[in-house]
Amino acid sequence: MQTARLGVVALCCCVCVVTAQFTITVPDNPITAAAGGTAVFTVKPSGEVGSGSWSFDGRNVLLWVGDSVSVNSNYQGRAELSLPDVSLRLKSVTVTDRGNYTVTLTSVSGDSKSATVTLKVEEKITSVTVTQNIPNPIEYTDNVTLTCDVKGTVESRLWFKDERALHSNDRITISQDNATLTIISVTRNDGGTYRCEAKNSFSSQSGSYTLSIAYSVGAQDQSATIAAITLGVILFVIIILLIAVVVYRQCGHSAGDPGISSTRNEARTIYQNESIHMGNQDNEVPDRPYERIGPQSSEYSNLTVAAPKVYENINNVQRAKNKELAEASDPNATYTTLQPHDQSLYSDLRGKMVG
Repeated sequence: MQTARLGVVALCCCVCVVTAQFTITVPDNPITAAAGGTAVFTVKPSGEVGSGSWSFDGRNVLLWVGDSVSVNSNYQGRAELSLPDVSLRLKSVTVTDRGNYTVTLTSVSGDSKSATVTLKVEEKITSVTVTQNIPNPIEYTDNVTLTCDVKGTVESRLWFKDERALHSNDRITISQDNATLTIISVTRNDGGTYRCEAKNSFSSQSGSYTLSIAYSVGAQDQSATIAAITLGVILFVIIILLIAVVVYRQCGHSAGDPGISSTRNEARTIYQNESIHMGNQDNEVPDRPYERIGPQSSEYSNLTVAAPKVYENINNVQRAKNKELAEASDPNATYTTLQPHDQSLYSDLRGKMVG
């Protein structure tokens, strides 16, 4: 029984002297530094470190034992070791410094572990230029490709048209790295200002290009032209018809003017009375001479050409007839009271009645 107790005590003593395993912790993701800046490689060992080294692509950057640090001549003035956390600081980095850095640590107990840290170096974006593959693309004919050229390190590119974000669709294809944008069978609606925005962790810049499309005379343009011409012809015909209707109505009103019709009837009546009067002077009734100048005769037409003037002349004739009755001794009184242009008409009337 006592022997068993001694065995348990000895086992416990053996377990107590076993030390924890030595480990190294480094960032899971790459570290990023701007060109010209400083990159910091952090590392966390699980125990006390006795010695170690940092290397890049198989070449030592620096190594140390205890507090003694030795830096490679190629990194003099740029590489520094931070103790006691054994992190590496690399100054004035350039794009040639990007890559994988390996840290190797040896604990004071003699355990050795290694880990890798990736460095990304980004140059500041200084300019962005957008170019076009075809100088003067033709509508419905050409495919246009815009290329976004960036001076500096690019992490991402974005495309915009008239400040609206663009994405690939059935007519627009954007490359996987967003460096090019292709428009299939361009139309006039594709014209506008295209902008490419490039970014990285430390800077961003944009470049723009104004795309112009040459309009081809296609079926759509021809149809639009024909439609416009047809519409113009229709409007012209409508205007002509409206003018014709207005003229027709004005002529119809003139023909049916009751004043003119009344004038014509009065002219016939006065002419008839004048005939009777003259027949009585000759002690006979004439053979209704007004019928010979009825509506079908040229004399009647001449009589009614200027109806208002005839009406005035007939009034003058009536007044002359009244004066003739009052002055029977002077048979020429009626003739002399008329105006010169009326005298001729009156003479024609008397000649026709007498004849």
